[in-house]
Amino acid sequence: MEVIIGGKRKARRAYGFDEIALVPGRITINPNEVDVSWELAGKKYKIPIIAAAMDGVVDVRFAITMGRLGGFAVLNLEGVQTRYENPDEVLEKIAQADPDEATKLVQEIYQEPIKEDLIIKRIREIKEANVPCVVSAIPQRAERFGKIAQDAGCDIFVVQSTVATKGHISSEYPVLNYEKFCKEMRIPVIVGNCVTYDVALDLMKAGADAILVGIGPGAACTTRGVLGIGVPQVTATADVAQARDDYHKKTGRYVPVITDGGMRTGGDICKAIASGADAVMIGSALARAKEAPGRGYHWGMATPHYNLPRGTRIYVGTTGTLEEILFGPARVDDGSQNLVGALQTAMGSLGVKNIKEMHNVGIIIAQVIILDFGSQYTQLIARKIRENRVFSEIVPYNLPISKLVDMAPVGIVLSGGPASVRGENVPLPDKRIFELGIPVLGICYGMQVMARVLGGKIEEARRREYGRVELYVDRENDLFYGINKERFICWMSHGDQVTKLPSGFVKLAHTLNSKNAAIANFKRNFYGVQFHPEVVHTRYGKKILHNFLVRICKAKGEWRLSSFIDATINEIRARVRNDKVVVGLSGGVDSSVTAVLLQKAIGNKLHCVFVNNGLLRKGEPEKVREVFQKNFRINLHYVDAENRFLKKLRGVLDPEQKRKIIGEEFIRVFEATARKIGNIKYLAQGTLYPDVIESRSVFGGPSAKIKTHHNVGGLPERMKLKLIEPLRFLFKDEVRKIGHILGLPDEIVYRHPFPGPGLAVRIIGEVTRSRLDILREADAIIIEEIKREGFYPRVWQAFGVLLPVKSVGVMGDERTYENVLAVRVVHSLDGMTADWVKLPYSLLGKIANRIINEVRGINRVVYDISSKPPATIEWE
Repeated sequence: MEVIIGGKRKARRAYGFDEIALVPGRITINPNEVDVSWELAGKKYKIPIIAAAMDGVVDVRFAITMGRLGGFAVLNLEGVQTRYENPDEVLEKIAQADPDEATKLVQEIYQEPIKEDLIIKRIREIKEANVPCVVSAIPQRAERFGKIAQDAGCDIFVVQSTVATKGHISSEYPVLNYEKFCKEMRIPVIVGNCVTYDVALDLMKAGADAILVGIGPGAACTTRGVLGIGVPQVTATADVAQARDDYHKKTGRYVPVITDGGMRTGGDICKAIASGADAVMIGSALARAKEAPGRGYHWGMATPHYNLPRGTRIYVGTTGTLEEILFGPARVDDGSQNLVGALQTAMGSLGVKNIKEMHNVGIIIAQVIILDFGSQYTQLIARKIRENRVFSEIVPYNLPISKLVDMAPVGIVLSGGPASVRGENVPLPDKRIFELGIPVLGICYGMQVMARVLGGKIEEARRREYGRVELYVDRENDLFYGINKERFICWMSHGDQVTKLPSGFVKLAHTLNSKNAAIANFKRNFYGVQFHPEVVHTRYGKKILHNFLVRICKAKGEWRLSSFIDATINEIRARVRNDKVVVGLSGGVDSSVTAVLLQKAIGNKLHCVFVNNGLLRKGEPEKVREVFQKNFRINLHYVDAENRFLKKLRGVLDPEQKRKIIGEEFIRVFEATARKIGNIKYLAQGTLYPDVIESRSVFGGPSAKIKTHHNVGGLPERMKLKLIEPLRFLFKDEVRKIGHILGLPDEIVYRHPFPGPGLAVRIIGEVTRSRLDILREADAIIIEEIKREGFYPRVWQAFGVLLPVKSVGVMGDERTYENVLAVRVVHSLDGMTADWVKLPYSLLGKIANRIINEVRGINRVVYDISSKPPATIEWE
């Protein structure tokens, strides 16, 4: 996404390894059963790790060891190995040099001429060990050295420069013709380095057999510091991988992408491959091996100009053998050992069997995790965090610590909850979350949990605090940064309080009844607030959450729904592969967005089913078919199941039973339709986050169950189709924004939410054909008048509810005894909370008059003025 950085100058946001995390899969695989091999020019290599062509990393002995372990190492033909008959003496000098003299000494050492007989000798030494021999040279020497290397028996030749392009201009030296060179070489040619789609595509067209990605990201490289050139590796890898995929689709030739540099840990390697790399080239991590020739030191491999430094000599130490670094057992806990084991474990957790499948895993911008202790406001916390463009996810308070670490959060929020920390068997998190070095914010019960676990004292408050309370700020701090008020109104809801702070904590604020209303341990970035910053009643709540995210967690605030779209499409492709999917299409924004996402992911393997269950609004079946035939090229199957649904609902009064019956019948209809279509394995639904929340406690956490949603708890236990719910972590307003991004028409994007069970949950009591006809006519009048007065796009929902009571009335000169209809119109952002709308009396009067006069069977209209909570939006 482009941003203005000043004047009219634009810049593109790019991402590095520290800014993303990989999304665990819906299935997991035994790490011992995944395949980490990759192919280059038809030859398979056991591990996707290549040792970089750096003198502190690779010599003949190292290359032989690396080859025997299943990978290969690149020997630099312009390094000390081909300049000196006995390179060990030179390497010892570099290792022993004073820090102030090291760079100068390295420059001098590389003035020694390259000897072609040594090139041949080193290649033959490696070949004698019966392992892959891979060597490199810069473009200016590639033609000469390439021929020598090929004749000496080399297996792969690498043409590597700081910045590689197919087109190069120079009047001082011959320019390498990549097309001619690659065509004439009888062995595979790897070309690098580049960081953009266009350059990578040019090099692929020129005949490169693999592409190296990365300009100056490595620890020993000085390119970014000296020249200011480079693109963060996640974005660079993804861009070049896209070029590979487009080129492969067009030509049928697959050109592997190798991410080169910037990877410190096994996690970085996993992220590089998830970004699109087929293999990685690393230096610093392998320079720590006992077999590495650098004696614990590491320095750059090349220089773009003879007056510029060759790279920084850095001390990396010696931490283990090459085998330990690649395969373990790990002797250190910094992620720099057992790199292959880390990759296998990640692939298992991501649910992918091989490297190419890993290209499709979900990637998120580093997120904030909310541990759910059962607060009614937990979902609101998630919303407020996302409003700051930071992705948030809710997990149960007792999520295993290993899974929490795998999610790589930049911050953790402990939600409120209904329990008392003073009780027995109360919800408490794993205390190790406070040992991860990750910022933590405890809210209400979450603050008390943090205080208890870390050694503080919690007692019953002498005076409980509920509702609006004045907060007094006691000291300046990052959490309250920019508020500049000595006191402000906050929203409290607690009966306990922290009376003794844990060691290292200080008081930030108090109220008249709570001396520790906000606390912090600045050194460990732990913060706690007794109030609820996520609710609108807390005056500076949004600012407080922003400060925690940006100032304390250092979150970039770059999460975008467009990122979600790309990740979701990739996840669907990876999961579905060549199978067919059926989606229930209602014409509402949820099912429509679901359908478009699936269509973009799997194309004509998607089959949309529109079920007329007899519970739809007036004219809806005809309208939906018209809209989708006009806007989408999809496989649309119309199913008339009205009689089937009404028969099943006959005599049913309980709303939960209605939902379960409707959910059951929907699935059965889909299954029957799927059998007719043939070979369909998946059912997709537009389930949203509030649907999941209201149906059960999130992820098994303690949040109270409100009602069963037909897309979630209402599903039959023995469903014959596997379920796909791509929107289950999104709120309604986010789905609408995605609809816009995907190009859906406004008539769909801004359509009012309609419950999956349809009018069945707007008829209180038994659902019959006659009562449905009455409600349809009344509901159509409500929508028509709301639209006429311009209120439709300004409200969340407007609809009628047919009540199970009758009232006496007079029409003409006759007594009537007919149904009562309730009109419901609400404001909401996400469906989690809602307020009734104060419609003009004139509009309400017009709606009532029209319904009573035009709809046979209704003689009284009432207006629902209940908010959510305590009421829900729908009546059932």
